Amino acid sequence: MSKSTLLYGEHLVTPGTDVLVVVEGPLDAVWLWHHGIQAVAVLGSFISYTQAWHLFALRPKRIVLGLDNDEAGQEGIKKASSLMESMFGTVYVARWPEGAKDAQEVHDAQALHTAVEQAVPAYEFILGDQ
Repeated sequence: MSKSTLLYGEHLVTPGTDVLVVVEGPLDAVWLWHHGIQAVAVLGSFISYTQAWHLFALRPKRIVLGLDNDEAGQEGIKKASSLMESMFGTVYVARWPEGAKDAQEVHDAQALHTAVEQAVPAYEFILGDQ
């Protein structure tokens, strides 16, 4: 089985959840779950078409991309938003606090929740990145 067909933590997600955060690594997903935030990991920086359909099947009201704050993660956000906006409408992007590469580097629980709650639309994130 290829990792591009899997979502780590998919079996834990409550179908129809209000917010589902998509991260790169399993430890990021575990960290978010530890703080009460439903999350899945795509096991890399790019989301495949199959993974996008798995996300769609979970029926979240809002998808938040929480990919890494590095070049690969930023490129992954661009590609994922392009793929997923036709399925979900607006896709959002969490901005991890300065100095944090990914979710598990955000050690303040309130900052973690704030990054997810104040996620911006992907198009706004991408345009602001130019």
